[in-house]
Amino acid sequence: MSANLIQILPDNVANQIAAGEVVQRPASMVKELMENAVDAGAMSVSVVVRGGGKSLVQVIDDGSGMASQDAVLCFARHATSKIRKSGDIFALRTFGFRGEALASIASVAEVELRTRRAEDEVGTLVTIAGGTGADARTESVSCPKGTQITVRNLFFNTPARRKFLKADTTETKQVIAEFQRVALCHPEIAFTLVADDKTLFNLAPGGLRQRIAAIVGRKTGDKLLDVDVDTPIVRIGGYIGLPATAKKSGTEQFFFVNGRYFRSAYLQKAVVSGYSKLLPYGYTPSYFIYIQVDPARIDVNIHPQKTEIKFEDEQAMWQMLASAVARSLGKHNVVPMLDFENPVPGLEIPVYTGSGSSGAAKEMPAPPPVSVRDNYNPFRSYDRKEWDVPSPASRAVSGRPKAFDDPEQAPFTEMIPPSLTIPDFVSRSSGPASLLPGEESYSDYESAAGEAEQAVLPIDPVPAVAANGGGTRSLVFGGGKYIVTTTADGVVIIDRARAKLRITYEEFLKRVENDFSVVGQRDLFPETVELSPSDHFLLMEHTSELAAMGFDLRDMGGSTVVVYGLPVEMGSDITPAAAVEELLAQIKEEGASLRDNHRERLAAAMARSCCAALFAGGGNNGAATSVSAVEADALVRQLFACEEPNYTPDGRPVMTVVSAAEAAKRLKK
Repeated sequence: MSANLIQILPDNVANQIAAGEVVQRPASMVKELMENAVDAGAMSVSVVVRGGGKSLVQVIDDGSGMASQDAVLCFARHATSKIRKSGDIFALRTFGFRGEALASIASVAEVELRTRRAEDEVGTLVTIAGGTGADARTESVSCPKGTQITVRNLFFNTPARRKFLKADTTETKQVIAEFQRVALCHPEIAFTLVADDKTLFNLAPGGLRQRIAAIVGRKTGDKLLDVDVDTPIVRIGGYIGLPATAKKSGTEQFFFVNGRYFRSAYLQKAVVSGYSKLLPYGYTPSYFIYIQVDPARIDVNIHPQKTEIKFEDEQAMWQMLASAVARSLGKHNVVPMLDFENPVPGLEIPVYTGSGSSGAAKEMPAPPPVSVRDNYNPFRSYDRKEWDVPSPASRAVSGRPKAFDDPEQAPFTEMIPPSLTIPDFVSRSSGPASLLPGEESYSDYESAAGEAEQAVLPIDPVPAVAANGGGTRSLVFGGGKYIVTTTADGVVIIDRARAKLRITYEEFLKRVENDFSVVGQRDLFPETVELSPSDHFLLMEHTSELAAMGFDLRDMGGSTVVVYGLPVEMGSDITPAAAVEELLAQIKEEGASLRDNHRERLAAAMARSCCAALFAGGGNNGAATSVSAVEADALVRQLFACEEPNYTPDGRPVMTVVSAAEAAKRLKK
């Protein structure tokens, strides 16, 4: 047995191990190469990818370039021009500083580097294929000023890692995300992204607001509020979105510190806290926050991807960020507040001064008359004859008759909300009306049987189940939100919106699985919809499945689509632009899970976009109550015909059953 068990790894093996942290996927490589271009002082950066970056990644810049010796040395491990001593780590103003990126990329891919400085007549070509700087081949070439680096066949020599890469479209989306983060850091630099010979982004240099609008779309860019707070500790700037633009999907949230993108769930809570109660539960606003702080107060060397930052005083940063967001919302009158210094013109609040005109004292207005019964005993049960019959005007509360005229029962009547009463429920007799079906009035107990007519509901009796399997009659209550029907197990209460979601989901899934294209409702005049480049790419990724569901979209080039038809399930009142926006929101909400069970997830996203109006409290025409008993019956039959009628696609219950035993228990029988 050898005594020397510990050995120093060869450089190529060490670089491949480091590549596991630095180069996780093609998007990581794009990020490192773009950051190197920015650090080189480039004013124009172009990125070209093919096959999601697995086949080709090319980054071209017009930066300072490198000399021939530096072009070879940059592929050595821990070779960097950013730092010279350990103290420089805490005074960084650049993206890169470790000197691991190029060495790691060259160890797992085929790399070609062309570079030239402005003062050099010819440039340098360096070629490495899965090796180190010692394996590089160099030659002099003619090339423009700057650097052009081309990476082909990522992980060609490590097939175990290559098989874990996702589909080309998924990897392209990750490349787009990294491209956006670097482009948002430097609006003064021109950026271009070409994926599979299609230009996705062509960003001209300009202001920050213009750069944000060019990346996330004009619709979001036009609804931004500026944030600007300057303190001795930190300067916070950027933009936040209006509360109305908040979304469930976290795709438009960006933090930058000293020009470097980072993620922080802790500071995101500070932004949400600044909105107070202006956001619905589960929604996150759009924000683009730029933080300038002394580099000595942060540590950027705590994450392999450098996407996490450690602040010296995170609690103070949290408080200042939340205050900056709240201040911006208040400055733009998003938060309602009282302005005592500038009262509303024309609004005069009368104030009693005690003196009238002509020096005469003005008397206070007399209080309204109040009828009080001095001898009322709350512990005594009064006879109806002892109590005055109230006037007809006092018998109506919000347009409905009172359930009780007895003073002891009157307080309970006021506690009953109008939504729990049945409209038009009035007794056909001249006696007092009853609140509940089949309940008798007080006079029925005091008079002989049959003298007072019992109140009845103006509802047709429930038809019996027919021999051929006919359904039962359904009732709708709760403002059209719930449907009640009966089965052999008892009374079934169905959530109308969730039932519609389940029915629509299974219908869409059936169409996609059978490749059965359904023609949706065609628009007489097709509508053009402008999207952000990332949204356009995301939508075009699913065109075949959307066409099977009735969504007729045509790509018009750039980031424009034309909507020729919508699914019938979306209703007739929704506009094509709103339909596309809702669909994109649902697809983004699925997020990474859309890769697994692709068709099921896409059908669920499509179903949610069609039923969004119902979940928001409206129907196709904006009124949730506009559903008849016949429509309710049809919905119940469709629901019970589903393969899984009890739950929505995301696992929420659609119905609940009240059995006879449970009813007896609640009634304490």
